[in-house]
Amino acid sequence: MKGSELRDEKEEAQPKEMKRIATLDFLRGVAIFAVIFIHSFQYLYDYTWIIEDPSLVLEFPIPFLIIAGVLGYFGLWVAFFILISGTVNAYVMTRKAVSTKKKHVILTKQLVTGVFILIVGYIKEAFLYWGYIGHSIRSGDWTNFYPLWSSMFEMKPLQIIGWTMIINGFIHYLLMLKEGHSKYIRNMIIYGLMIVVVLVLTPFLQSWAQSIYSKWELMNWNNLSPYIEHWGSDGWPNHHLATANASFPVWLLTLITGENQPLFPFLATSFAGSMIGISLAKPNQRKLFPLWGGIAGLTCILTGVLLGVFGVPFTFVSTPPAIPTFLVHLGGQTIVLMVFLGLVEFRGRGRIFANRKVVKFFRLWSMVSLTIFVTDLYFYVPRYFLSLILNNFTEYNIMEDGIFTGVEGLPWVLLVSFVVMLFYELLVWAWSRLNFVGTAEWLLVQMQSKLTGLKSQRLNVNTMMNEVHWINFFEGIITKK
Repeated sequence: MKGSELRDEKEEAQPKEMKRIATLDFLRGVAIFAVIFIHSFQYLYDYTWIIEDPSLVLEFPIPFLIIAGVLGYFGLWVAFFILISGTVNAYVMTRKAVSTKKKHVILTKQLVTGVFILIVGYIKEAFLYWGYIGHSIRSGDWTNFYPLWSSMFEMKPLQIIGWTMIINGFIHYLLMLKEGHSKYIRNMIIYGLMIVVVLVLTPFLQSWAQSIYSKWELMNWNNLSPYIEHWGSDGWPNHHLATANASFPVWLLTLITGENQPLFPFLATSFAGSMIGISLAKPNQRKLFPLWGGIAGLTCILTGVLLGVFGVPFTFVSTPPAIPTFLVHLGGQTIVLMVFLGLVEFRGRGRIFANRKVVKFFRLWSMVSLTIFVTDLYFYVPRYFLSLILNNFTEYNIMEDGIFTGVEGLPWVLLVSFVVMLFYELLVWAWSRLNFVGTAEWLLVQMQSKLTGLKSQRLNVNTMMNEVHWINFFEGIITKK
């Protein structure tokens, strides 16, 4: 082995200073915090009274409707995690491609992470809140194993994050070969074209799936009948219909254009994140990048609105979303990310921002966002605690889903959701005393350490809270301010 190669190996084996982008950590923490609150609200509140008679909404005060509309818009931002994930992964892979010759190691780490998240996602859907254990707790029937099987035909947030990390990992690895990290314009064009291809193909793939479904309805509808009583079906892309027609091609179809967050169109979100990531990884930054990124986000929103005006279906709640809906969400997510980058990292305020108490609060949540997301069975702990108290004052069974409805149910669901958040904060705080040993992130770090030979400090709470080098992008350099 040559001396230079030995030197490279020794340098790579040395512990490196922890470097983070405060905006990304903060926004990931805010996002997971919001997800827990929104899930608690959704589990407990029955919206059917609004669905059956939407005119009842007009009886609410205008300020309430504005707040509900804003929360409803942000509440559908599950793909924000995909955008942040794409940004972080592209940034890290690009920066590492500059400093190491072992690009296959970068790819391997990315693939291991993607596969790990994918497996955790399937375990969550198969066993936890909406899976076998959660259903058994709610129904009292521990003999129904259908949720284990049907979960294989779902595309939920963790599944789409895992698949996009795998797919995007291969794409980015190929782009980084032969000094590809220096070909910024080429890489941006390629990612931009791939976004267009995904968005153009999405409605055609959705229509194709619908045409196949019509044949399934005639041939295999009876296969679904045992499950309709409990879960129901309203046609493709309902995953229960896919389960009733289970086969490997059907499973592939659910990945491509199935229920909730399929590859089409959400690959486009990951590609958009990659464009942001490789832009942030440039050695020479331009101060106006957040402005141009914000304009790109605004363009997405306007395009989505115009498509809706000209007759392209626009849906407020859809799984998967129509293209106009998707663009409005992606544009908003991009604008929020650019606003924070512009106010923090592009003004040299990374350290100041990261050390604010409220930001530290959300950064702590961010450290174990994956674990928080998969521990939805923990919802039953505060609900059981509340049921012991509230049983003396109300007939509501807090352990059941959808128990609150109407205007009179809103104070109750807010109260329970507030207590749920307190219990989650207690869990995060207590676990942080142990540096989050035993979490999904801890297991992933152990796997990556075995792979790379490096011991990560990303779950050392003291290091992450107080000893991080916060990256700033300002006047063409990365500073330590």
